[in-house]
Amino acid sequence: MASEQSEYSESLWQKLIAQPMGRLIVAVCLGSLAVLGFAPYDFAPATLLALVGFWWLLAHAIDWRQGLREGLAFGIGFFGFGISWMGVSLGIYGGVPLGFTWLIVLAFVLLLASFVAVSALISVVARDSLPPFVWAVFFLPALWVMSEWLRVIIWAGFPWLLVGYSHTDTWLAGWAPIAGTLGVSFAVAMSAGLMWWAISTKNVFKGVLFYGLFLGFSGQIGLIEWVTPKDDKQPIALVHGQVSEAIKWDRQALPALLEAYQRASYPLLSQAPLIVWSETAVPTFLDIALAQLQPIIEQATASNTMIITGTALREETIAGRQYFNSIASLDGSLRYDKRHLVPFSEYYPGFALLSAFAKLINMPMAQFSFGETAKVQTLGKHHVGFGVCYEADFGFEMAQVSQDVDWWLIVSDDGWFHPSAMAGQHWQMTRLRARELGREIVRVTNQGYTGVAHTDGSGTIAALPDDELAGHLVSVQPYTGSTPYVRWHDMPLLALLSFILALVLMRLRFQRSVSR
Repeated sequence: MASEQSEYSESLWQKLIAQPMGRLIVAVCLGSLAVLGFAPYDFAPATLLALVGFWWLLAHAIDWRQGLREGLAFGIGFFGFGISWMGVSLGIYGGVPLGFTWLIVLAFVLLLASFVAVSALISVVARDSLPPFVWAVFFLPALWVMSEWLRVIIWAGFPWLLVGYSHTDTWLAGWAPIAGTLGVSFAVAMSAGLMWWAISTKNVFKGVLFYGLFLGFSGQIGLIEWVTPKDDKQPIALVHGQVSEAIKWDRQALPALLEAYQRASYPLLSQAPLIVWSETAVPTFLDIALAQLQPIIEQATASNTMIITGTALREETIAGRQYFNSIASLDGSLRYDKRHLVPFSEYYPGFALLSAFAKLINMPMAQFSFGETAKVQTLGKHHVGFGVCYEADFGFEMAQVSQDVDWWLIVSDDGWFHPSAMAGQHWQMTRLRARELGREIVRVTNQGYTGVAHTDGSGTIAALPDDELAGHLVSVQPYTGSTPYVRWHDMPLLALLSFILALVLMRLRFQRSVSR
């Protein structure tokens, strides 16, 4: 009986993958499965196995057209499931009609999936000209990571769901201080290639041996301490926000909101020299709120404590009045203006069509200017790097100044996507970023994960997305020294990927010239 059921299941599977539509369904399911390696699911093997399945589909694609379609289907499953939280921001808080919301999300998913589709197309074109081991373990991973790199740099960039993040808590994360998140992505993709090669060629022993050696080597690399502690740990107080975007921007709610932040801060004045509030914790221009914040400002001054908050600032310039999404101290001694703005929510590119689109979205303060203030500033005796929300997702930008930084301070408002998987994904990205840069990252959020990410990729969570608005005392360890990634950024990895792709291109051209 069991044998008959097994044969029946095998027959159904063979029928499914024999049909083009069945293969597309499998590709979508594999893409969705890959998301389970990311937070809040945190099952890293799912991403690895999904890539193995995707490699198998591409290895058996009839031609480049089928590879293109199945790559697009995999991307739709991957990004459709992985970033569906975008609809929360647009539909619930942005006021976009439900149908139009999902059209926007679908269009964005298709755009992101096209990167996977093009990689799949190229891989199928080159497949039969390469040894299976080279194709699966080097060429296809190189294509995958190059597509991720392009996603990060084109336009304003979208560094979400890089497969390296799915392995933040595995030995493969040991590559992060050397080659960055994209380096971890390459290690994950190479691992998938090794598994596919072992299964498809029935070299299971060799495959297990190679994968075990590679995983063990990655783990040993992860034990290297690239940076060293500097001074003692510094106490720092974080006020975690729990304010829904539905009421946060209501002018009538402003007095109660400011009072709540002050109330949470008073007990911390004598415990830490620095208190930090989240991004736009003051959800208006700071000059408007200063009168109500005067009591906490006076007590902070008396306690020799600096209070820093995320807020909006405005000023008159030669170009007219400008607005900034900023981090500022309540006493006016510190200011950082966000540099890497989010398109369609913090600024709109100056095209007529996009300007008309902007009017459909009810996002408050959506016309910020790009900041020019220093990213590294002095707090006490330490040099601190500043970032607002999305800026912490671009490791190569942070790496450019990390040599001058003792630790990083990031404020964020994940409430725009609450409740969804976005907050967990953001925290996972922050933890791998701390390992990548060799610096601890203090993260203060509204309806997100508030805490400290450590240089080994672990994290101390002070508050979760659903926790109440309250103050928390943590400590941050300053560091000195530089990881290889901070010194050289993505250049060594990009050189390696370019070398692999160039060799394959030369081989293809040689084979075509010989065939003529």
